[in-house]
Amino acid sequence: MDGSSDGGVAMNDVRLCMVVHADDVPLARQLAAALAPVAGIGMWPDACSADGSEPATHYVAHGYIGAEFAAMVLGGAPAILAAMEAAQIPADAPTQAAIELLMSRADVSEDWPDEAKTRLGLATVHQEEE
Repeated sequence: MDGSSDGGVAMNDVRLCMVVHADDVPLARQLAAALAPVAGIGMWPDACSADGSEPATHYVAHGYIGAEFAAMVLGGAPAILAAMEAAQIPADAPTQAAIELLMSRADVSEDWPDEAKTRLGLATVHQEEE
């Protein structure tokens, strides 16, 4: 999560950590890219599982994001749906049910990534070298 377009941190940026279920990563990335076209690209790079082995069960994004984007994340599905409507995201956009499921399974906090992973019983997946 990097909320400023130039890579710097603005005064009103908010630091958040969001852990999403692996099944929800494509939707989370789609929404982030649509609702925060600069900052939202490439989010959730940190693959995790209970013991650090593949397959990943969760993905972590962490960093400073703009206050408007943070309000959407913290506001959950209703705020995301309102932002989609305001941005006139096409009709083939994700359904309300899909967004509600994503947010019901997501963990959003002000934790640092390692703190969030420890609290959730997750470890970073380390791919074996071939």
